[in-house]
Amino acid sequence: MFYSGYSCDKCGKAIEYRREPKEWLPSKIYLVEYARQNGWSVGKKVLCPECRKKH
Repeated sequence: MFYSGYSCDKCGKAIEYRREPKEWLPSKIYLVEYARQNGWSVGKKVLCPECRKKH
């Protein structure tokens, strides 16, 4: 089984994608796109929407 995802550098909240046999696993390009669409900040640091508001 393979994992892909991202986690907040400040609070540790994480979003994970798991790959079962014969399933598609998102690449870094898609992960960054998904994260930004859901309010995450991706750059030098990865911040979840809650920590992004505090920062």
